[in-house]
Amino acid sequence: MYSLHHTIKSKSLTRTSKIRIYKTVIRLVLMYRCETWTLTKETQRKLRCFERKILRRIFGPYHDIVQEIKSQRLRWAGHVHKLPNNRLAKLIWKEASTERRPLGRPRMRWRDNIWSDLRTMGLPTDPTIMDDRSRWNQVVQSAKIHSGL
Repeated sequence: MYSLHHTIKSKSLTRTSKIRIYKTVIRLVLMYRCETWTLTKETQRKLRCFERKILRRIFGPYHDIVQEIKSQRLRWAGHVHKLPNNRLAKLIWKEASTERRPLGRPRMRWRDNIWSDLRTMGLPTDPTIMDDRSRWNQVVQSAKIHSGL
């Protein structure tokens, strides 16, 4: 990201060009495979701080990266829900671990994050909500703009 520092601060580029660079390079690298992340409060804070730092340099609009990640995570959950039962991602989704975890480790799992996001949006935490593709796409799109997420 430091290699783009001079580009983003450059006065010869328009704000629109800088935002395009941000969206096509920086944000894509930052969000690589974010669908599977479990976000702690500290990770969310660090992501937001990084994003605000870049956006302050560009002076462009503020888009919350954590909301974008949660939206993509919900989209991925819809894909996993539709997978055949013999696929690894589906097996992990359905697996309920009985192993004890070490003390101090958060109990939040990826699936728990999905249900938490749905509850925050006021939706049921029932997997059948993912069966209706058009309804699920609406849920994913509304997650991008939901202020409490």
